[in-house]
Amino acid sequence: MGERKVINKYYPPDFDPLKLKKPKMPPDKQIKTRMMLPFTCKCNICGTYLHIGTKFNMRKETVTDESYLGIEILRFFFKCTRCTTEITMKTDPKSHDYVCESNASRQYDERRDLEAAESALQEMKVQENEDPMRFLEARTYESRREMDIMDALGDILSINKIQGKVDYENVISEVRRKRKEEEEKKAMVEKYMMTSDEVKSQLVKRIDEDEADREMFRKHKKMVDEVKGLQKGDKEKKNTVFTRLKPKFIVKKQVLS
Repeated sequence: MGERKVINKYYPPDFDPLKLKKPKMPPDKQIKTRMMLPFTCKCNICGTYLHIGTKFNMRKETVTDESYLGIEILRFFFKCTRCTTEITMKTDPKSHDYVCESNASRQYDERRDLEAAESALQEMKVQENEDPMRFLEARTYESRREMDIMDALGDILSINKIQGKVDYENVISEVRRKRKEEEEKKAMVEKYMMTSDEVKSQLVKRIDEDEADREMFRKHKKMVDEVKGLQKGDKEKKNTVFTRLKPKFIVKKQVLS
């Protein structure tokens, strides 16, 4: 059994490629192809909208009696998805687009807008040629528009000239320096500012004379209670208690005036 996928084919020794007949395709032969719809169109028979990007199995042929600067124009045949009406379109090399030829109408055609703008411009030119006052008004409007454009251009040039004198490096360094100073000031304030809890914890309590007297009285009372609780024969322990609880008196020198 021979090889199914043949890579090398056998050519006999007496093979002459010049004797082969070149296949000729008829000019009106249609080729089957699958293509996306290049625009949104509406079927004229059933009113169905065929949107751009929809894939169709089309038949393609070359238009024999029409061309543009030697460029072939192709015609495509496809069917409506609802009523199966055959719709034809062809290429337009002049405007780099496609044209609906039969049984459908294009929803938006850029050429129509261009043609409308060109016709409006031609009509305006005809009116200006016929009416000298209209021509004068158009010239005045154009001159005013040119003056406005020149003024705007002068403003832009002056602004660019002013901005060209500014040293952006110095501006950026100045902004960074000010920002750094503000951060340092803020850190210093946060360092020396204390919250209310910290202030309360660091406050020193001042004792007045009445409180000092009451404190001394409590110490004496505590000493008396401990002495009473001790046994009578334990003199050494009594002396230790007296020594530990004995109040300290500080005598200040008085300066005689």
